[in-house]
Amino acid sequence: MYAIPALVAAAALLTPAVASAQSSAPATVPQAAAFTLPPLPYATSALEPAIDAETMTIHHDRHHKAYVDALNKAVGETPALVGQSLEQLVARAGTLPAVIRNNAGGQAQAREAAEAAGKRLGTTS
Repeated sequence: MYAIPALVAAAALLTPAVASAQSSAPATVPQAAAFTLPPLPYATSALEPAIDAETMTIHHDRHHKAYVDALNKAVGETPALVGQSLEQLVARAGTLPAVIRNNAGGQAQAREAAEAAGKRLGTTS
């Protein structure tokens, strides 16, 4: 398990993108923070033979993306959390509903793991 300070530090790397003013959402619905799936900081084949490119692609493009999508949906349905960064959400994870806590934590852990692998591979600082 990752330590909360490490998750908060990893979360600081991700900033929410403000939803477009051209959104099709009704004016009465608050604009949600649109967390995005960051690109891998290395090639999908960089961890071969331990993890093949296809597995890495599936993990990043589907599994990690599922955390991002679920977090966006949950935050969008919780007006008090709209506009908060991933760092802010992770910092108070214990006070948040499980759906937000789990998906914010999942996104932060996936990001932290990608950054750590990138550093070992020399692709990030």
